[in-house]
Amino acid sequence: GHPHANVEHQVVDYYAEACPHCVKFAPQFAKAQVQWNSDPTNDAVQWLTKQCKDSSWRDGRDAGACQDAKIEAYPTVKLFTVHDGVRDQGAEYMGSRDPDSVVAWVKHMLSTEKGSAGVQASAVGPLAVCDAVVGGLGI
Repeated sequence: GHPHANVEHQVVDYYAEACPHCVKFAPQFAKAQVQWNSDPTNDAVQWLTKQCKDSSWRDGRDAGACQDAKIEAYPTVKLFTVHDGVRDQGAEYMGSRDPDSVVAWVKHMLSTEKGSAGVQASAVGPLAVCDAVVGGLGI
């Protein structure tokens, strides 16, 4: 049995259908999920995708969830810990957009959670993103 039955983890890919970087990343995120689930030693993690904007940059079906998570660029990947139904602020992924890197980061975050929380994967320099405010100021 799992000692922390009341703790859940969610990895969420917040995306915009119209953003080419999101389109490129979607299959990588799916591969990361498969990779994670294929290792029985890994903790159970929910892998979710949230559509912030549709293909015309209008609000997507998950726009509310994206606003709640204060998403400012697409794609954004966040890891959330849910304690007794209460979700934390989440940690934002800043690493390379390949399955190995995403999986390594999630593993790292889960292993350090009990100790020094908030340890970040080393950033790989500015990643290409689509701004949440189209035509607005860059972030």
